[in-house]
Amino acid sequence: MRKVPLLIFACLFIACAPTACYADEVVMINGDRITGTVVRKEGDELIFKTTYAGDLKIAWSKVLRVTAESPMSVVLSDQSTVSARIIGRPPPEPPSEAADTEPPLEVATPAPPPTELIAYINAGPGFDVLGVRWKGRINVGARGARGNTETEDLHIDGEAVARRAKDRYTITGALDRGKDRDVVTKQNSRLSGKYDLFLQPTWYGYGLLTIEEDRFRDIDLRTTVGAGIGHQLIETERVNMSIEGGLNHVRANFSVAPDESYPAARWALKYERRLFDADVQFFHAHELLTDITDSERSFFRSQTGLRVPLLQRLLATAQLNADFDNKPAPGKTKSDRTYLFTLGYQW
Repeated sequence: MRKVPLLIFACLFIACAPTACYADEVVMINGDRITGTVVRKEGDELIFKTTYAGDLKIAWSKVLRVTAESPMSVVLSDQSTVSARIIGRPPPEPPSEAADTEPPLEVATPAPPPTELIAYINAGPGFDVLGVRWKGRINVGARGARGNTETEDLHIDGEAVARRAKDRYTITGALDRGKDRDVVTKQNSRLSGKYDLFLQPTWYGYGLLTIEEDRFRDIDLRTTVGAGIGHQLIETERVNMSIEGGLNHVRANFSVAPDESYPAARWALKYERRLFDADVQFFHAHELLTDITDSERSFFRSQTGLRVPLLQRLLATAQLNADFDNKPAPGKTKSDRTYLFTLGYQW
C-alpha cells in the first residue's frame, strides 16, 4: 500500500515541476510566429530549423523579431560583432484597459540590434570578424618506388574561398610532377583566381584569370583572362550549384607549335552535394572555352569525384580529371584523363 502514495507523489511532482522549453521564436511582420531553432542568417535569408518542416528559408526583410534561448553570434553591417538573444523590434501589444495602479519602474537595458543592421547570425566555423567566411581544402597524392622500378609521382591541388555578403574570392591550383628513372614523365600546373560581385542575391558578375603550363601538351604558358555573369542556383550546407557564362581572351605560347591568341566564349558549371544525409560529398565542375572566330578551336576540362571525411578535418578524395583540346599542338592527342586518390585537409 505504501507504493500508491509514493506513486501519486511522484506524478504530482512531475506535473507541477516547471518544464523547460528550449525553443527559439521568429515573429514575422504580419504577426505570424514560428518556433524552432535559429541556424544562421546569411545574405537575405534566415535559416530556421523546425521539427515539422525541417529547415525553413525565411526572407529576412519579412522578419520583425528573433528571440533565442541561447545567445546568438551576430555580425552587424559595420563589421562589428555582438552577442544577443533578441534581435529586432517587439511585436505590437494589444491595447489594454487603463489600470489604477502605477506602472512598475522600468530598468534601462540595451536595446536589441535592429534587423536592418544584421549582416550575419551564427555564421559558424571559418568566419572572421570582418564578415568573411573562409572555406577551402588542400589535397596531396604521392607515389614512389625504388629498386628494379624507380618512379616518382606527386600531385597537389587546392581551393580557397573567401565569401562575404556581397562578394566572393576564389583561388584554385593544381600541380603534377612525375619521373621514371630520372626521366620526366609528367609536368603540368594551373593557377586560377576569380572574383564574384553579387549584384542580386543569386546573380553576380565575375572576373577571372587562369595561367597554366603542360610540358607534354607543348603548352609553355597559356593565359586566360575574362569576365561574365554567374547565377548561384543553390548555396546551402548540403548543396552548392552555380553556372557561369562570359567572354575571355586566350593567349597560348607553345614550345614548338606557333603561338595563338584569340577571343573565346566561356561556359562553366560547379556542383557539390552531400549524399544520404552524410558528410560524403559528390562534386563535379567543368569549363568550356570556344574560339569565337574558329568554333573548331575549343578546350574542355572537368573534375568529378567523391570526398569522404576521415578524422576531424581530414578527408580522402577519389576523382577523375578529363581534359579535351579539339585542336591540340601537332603530334599531341586531343584528350587526357587522370585518375586521382588523395588525402587532404579541409577548413
